[in-house]
Amino acid sequence: MNPVQVWPQNTSDFQRLRTILSMILDHGGPRYAIHPGDLAFWVFHSHPQIDDPVTYWLDAERGFVILDAHEQQIAVFCIPHQSPIPLLEWASEQLGPDARFWYVSSEDEALVTDLEKAGYRDAGIDGPIFTCGLTANDVSRRPHAGFTLRALAGEEEADARRHASHAAFKSTMDPAQHLERYLRFMRSPVYEAERDLVAVAPDGTIASFMIWWPDPSGIAQIEPMGTDPAFHRRGVGRALMEFAFSRMREAGMTEVRVITDEYRQDAVAFYSAVGFTRVADLRFWRRSAT
Repeated sequence: MNPVQVWPQNTSDFQRLRTILSMILDHGGPRYAIHPGDLAFWVFHSHPQIDDPVTYWLDAERGFVILDAHEQQIAVFCIPHQSPIPLLEWASEQLGPDARFWYVSSEDEALVTDLEKAGYRDAGIDGPIFTCGLTANDVSRRPHAGFTLRALAGEEEADARRHASHAAFKSTMDPAQHLERYLRFMRSPVYEAERDLVAVAPDGTIASFMIWWPDPSGIAQIEPMGTDPAFHRRGVGRALMEFAFSRMREAGMTEVRVITDEYRQDAVAFYSAVGFTRVADLRFWRRSAT
C-alpha cells in the first residue's frame, strides 16, 4: 500500500475525494464521513496568509486519508466495505504513534471493535452530529418585519457577509484578511452563489448567514451557519434555517445534517430548537500506550 498525495495539487484530484465521500453517504449505515461540502469549504476557505498543514492522500482501492500535521490528527474515509485500519496504520507511521484518529461515530460499533482490536482507545468527544428530515409540510416562519431572506447578492456584499461571520464566531483574524479569505472562496470552483444564504436587516446589515451543500445521496450539509450576536433572540436564525429547508427540498434533498463542537452549547441548543435531532457523537481515538 502506497497512498499518493493528491491535494493540494489540482481540482480533478480534489473531485476524486469528494466522489468517495458521496459513495459513503449514499451507502448509508453508521460509518461516518464528512460531507463533500465540508471538504469543499475547508479547502477553499483556508486562511489566506498561512500555509495549510493539511494534506490529502489517495489509495484508489481503499479510500483516502487526511493528515493534519499541525494538530497531529488523522482522518480516514474508505470506499464502502473496506476497512480503514490499513490506511490508519499507514497514516500513523507518517505522523507518529501519538496522532489522534478523528471522525469516529459513537454509533459505529463495527469500527469501534476494529479499533480496539488494533490497540486504539477512546480519547474523548469531538462534537455531536445533528440531522433533520426535510418533510414537505414544514411551515416557514418569517423574522421580525423588515428582514429579507435571500442569497448573497455578490461580491459587493462580501464585506457585510464577512462582518457577520467575524462577529458570530468571535474571530480574531484581521478584517482585511478575513475579507480576502471570503473573496477567495467566492471565486473558487466550488462556490455556488444561490446556496450562500443570508438574512438581511432593514438597514442592509447581514444578521444571519448560512451555506448549504447538496449531494446526490439526498443528504444536504450546513457549513457554516451563524448569527451576529446583535441579532440574537429575534427569530432571524430560525427563519433563515427554514428558508434554507425549502431550498433544499426544491433541490431534491431529503435530509440535512450539521456538525458542531461540543463546547458550543448555544449552537447545540439552537439546532435542537429548530428541529434537528442529535443522532451520534464524533469521538477521537488514539493508540493505547504499551
